[in-house]
Amino acid sequence: MLTEVDLQDIVTKLGKNCYIKLDVKFCKKLFKDVSNDIFPPYNNKLANFLGVKFYGKWNVSSRISRWYYLGILPLWSVNKILRLSKYTWKDVENNLIGLRLHGGIKKIYVRPKFPIKLDKSMGIIIGHILGDGSIGKKLFQPFYSNKDKQLLNNFKVAMENIFGVNTRIWSQKSGNFKEKTKWIARLNSLEEIQEYKQCGLFYPKICGIILHAIFGKFASGNHKEITKVIFETSEEFKAGLISAFYDDECTIYVDSSEIRLFQENKRILEVIRDLLKQFKINSSKLHCYIRNGKRHYYFGIFGIENFKRFKEFIGLTSLRKSMLLNKLIDFTEIGLKYKIQKGLIKSKLINLLKEKSMTITELLHELSVLDSHILWRRRSLCRCLGELRKNGLVNKNQLDNKIIWSLNENSDNIS
Repeated sequence: MLTEVDLQDIVTKLGKNCYIKLDVKFCKKLFKDVSNDIFPPYNNKLANFLGVKFYGKWNVSSRISRWYYLGILPLWSVNKILRLSKYTWKDVENNLIGLRLHGGIKKIYVRPKFPIKLDKSMGIIIGHILGDGSIGKKLFQPFYSNKDKQLLNNFKVAMENIFGVNTRIWSQKSGNFKEKTKWIARLNSLEEIQEYKQCGLFYPKICGIILHAIFGKFASGNHKEITKVIFETSEEFKAGLISAFYDDECTIYVDSSEIRLFQENKRILEVIRDLLKQFKINSSKLHCYIRNGKRHYYFGIFGIENFKRFKEFIGLTSLRKSMLLNKLIDFTEIGLKYKIQKGLIKSKLINLLKEKSMTITELLHELSVLDSHILWRRRSLCRCLGELRKNGLVNKNQLDNKIIWSLNENSDNIS
């Protein structure tokens, strides 16, 4: 089970354009240790070993000199130096100031805390990227978009905790799914976001490269998948991923007692179902429908035990959806009590109809007065009356465009 990642684990996957910034004092110790020289930039053997140019006329390597004095050098060179040094990757991590990519107008450093913990916070990042986010196919910039300030803030905080980097916030022009996204204003903070206004969070390219180095190309443009590495992480990570994904993509139907998850990507839904099974949460099979000429898929979670396990082990961050989940559980529990008490309810219906004939609406009102703690459903009551009618205990009659229920004469002795 993968619970954390060291810099050494991903160094070869970060590419030759990745630069590291080290504490200058430590950087000098590192070069002196590997060269056995008081002034490493003057060491021709070191320059040859690192494959950089050495100017014999001045007896110096200008590139090593820059690395030596600034503490900023390519990550591949550190990897090479450590092969001959007494220092380790753990020493490098302890003296790490930041990582960035070579080139670009703005040289933005990210400050990941190694080892990077694959905990719930990281799961939230991956879940939101798989949901309403992305990693650019060409620029590799992580991105997340939503109207919910709370979800935006959760993603922002998780990225700050793991990468030590600020976000760029842009508000989006209101439109529909057919129109191309237009970002109209740069914001300074999430507090500036107008209510129910779509906004996006953008992060440096190096963050996307690090995420790909850890998890593989789980998100690249429109292509998204749950990779083998993601599947082998801890339950804590998976809970964060599922929670974030449901925050973005699910709909909770209280009346029909269902948590439904939608997605165009069939494979992702299949894997989410498998992940839910690890928490002993059962779900329905996948269903398909066509919208705007595209195939879309969904599956549902049903049943009070599954709802309770989802709340306990997964949970939802969105305040609105969290409240709906609580309402769903309460509603389903009441419905379960109704089914348990069904035998008693039949006798209550007969006793009410002994007094007078009534419509469904009138029966619902009378039952609500008798048992206010039960959430009475018209559909369930119709089903119950149908069974009584089938057994010859009540009659169904139409009078002035109304359905009237009355007691059968043969039911007089039933209490």
